[in-house]
Amino acid sequence: MGFINRLKDRIVEDYNRGHWDKSKNWDWEDIGCFTKFDSFICHLTHRDFIALAKEEDPTDLDRMLDSTRLWSRFETKFLDPLPGFFPRLCKKLYLGSDDLNRLPITGGTVTGVKKKPLGSMCDLNQMPPYVEIYLTDHNISELGGLETQTRLEELILRGNQFSDISTWPEYIKNKCPHLIDNKLKIDLCSNPIDWKNPKNHRAMYELRRMGIDVEVSTPTEFESFETLTNNLYDILITKFGLPEEAVVGNKELWDFCQRVDLNDVVSFNQSYKILDKDGQNWILKVTDNKPKAHMEAVANYYLTDHFSFIVPGISPEPIEVNGLYFTIQKDISDREDLIVSKGIDYWISSLALFHKEAGKILESNGIIVPDHEVMSYDILQEIYDEGDKSHDVIFDRSKIKDAVDYLNSTKSKYFIHGDVKNDNRLGSMLIDLELCGKGNPVIDLSLILMQYNVPNDNWGDHIKNYLNIRGSDNHDQDFKELKEGMNYAMIYSGCRECWCSYSRSRITDEMKENGQLLRKYVLSKAS
Repeated sequence: MGFINRLKDRIVEDYNRGHWDKSKNWDWEDIGCFTKFDSFICHLTHRDFIALAKEEDPTDLDRMLDSTRLWSRFETKFLDPLPGFFPRLCKKLYLGSDDLNRLPITGGTVTGVKKKPLGSMCDLNQMPPYVEIYLTDHNISELGGLETQTRLEELILRGNQFSDISTWPEYIKNKCPHLIDNKLKIDLCSNPIDWKNPKNHRAMYELRRMGIDVEVSTPTEFESFETLTNNLYDILITKFGLPEEAVVGNKELWDFCQRVDLNDVVSFNQSYKILDKDGQNWILKVTDNKPKAHMEAVANYYLTDHFSFIVPGISPEPIEVNGLYFTIQKDISDREDLIVSKGIDYWISSLALFHKEAGKILESNGIIVPDHEVMSYDILQEIYDEGDKSHDVIFDRSKIKDAVDYLNSTKSKYFIHGDVKNDNRLGSMLIDLELCGKGNPVIDLSLILMQYNVPNDNWGDHIKNYLNIRGSDNHDQDFKELKEGMNYAMIYSGCRECWCSYSRSRITDEMKENGQLLRKYVLSKAS
């Protein structure tokens, strides 16, 4: 008939004979006297199970059932747990039962009887393997011994004191891989988990990524994190192979990530340094402009193999998260060879090759190259109006408008950078490619020549050198067009750089120095 049914029948028989003290107002189900052994075992303490596991030769069940003191001990169990007897009984039952799958150990109060809660550490190492384990309403803050729970599919830990789960993914992955195969479900509701600790966020995400379903009482902090990490965190870790520490270890980046979903972002134009698992440094850039992010991603990714002055990118597609776009490119800021700036001849030749070949390379990879967007007259005027005017460049509306109109009307087959200011030329490298597109080469050439303080009378020589390297079907005609266009481009590029620099919230000495170099050109043309 089986151990469980034999025990049940004996309990019913003795209850009917009046062997139970009914004055204590026991509830039939609360004391475990019904069909399933689950409820009987739910009143055992952790101490009992340790004793159970150490019992190598349990007392024979039949002899225990015949004991005259059996049921008095059973009643005493609820008031003053006794080690030894019930663990032996449970082990005997387990060894003879095929359907003992659940281990419910509840704390709190049942039918007016207060049960002793388990302590802070609960080690399941000595327990038989269960399919379901319920450890609810105790004081548990640490859990061990899951290595032996090879059958475990559901772990209910409601109402305990777990605040730190940061070590769980590593523990399960290395010591308990069977729980991953079992698709374990964990209930951590009503636990004081510290969601301000980013390590707990990482653990939650990693557990779910391993296929372990974790249920928690989700506070606002975790909801916002979860929304974000389902996108950005997942892609950074899985697609780009970045270690978790690269994201969470960078406090500024981590704080920014947490603010994104809360719409609490001060600036969308951010850059963060990250370190991948191979020890390589990368720059993660953030923008709210999708076309710019896409252009920078494809340019860095596809052009780096063709031009030594282009920084490698990690992917041809930006990461999109909640209306923001993230690109990742190699961090070259610590390269010692980039401390020394290159001369004007280097950049003239580099731009000539870039203008000639870059667009073709992108198109050969299926990229539709857009037109370079010339900043509109209205935007330039708005930037000027909001500036502090300390740059001394007077806004001559007619000349600025003529320059913008000219650059918009002279569409070009050449691929230009669009913003080759000093900040975007690091040693021998050309960075910040988000403005690239088909445009008039004079936009790049004029700003380079102005920032290198090249006298206007010498511009023609540099234009000739540029054409010799880039190539030209009609050298004289192209030279004439470039020479004419430079006069418009210097006004546009110079004013844009001066006014944009002075409209920034933080003006550095380098920006002021760059502005000084531009004024001597712009003042004579735009005033």
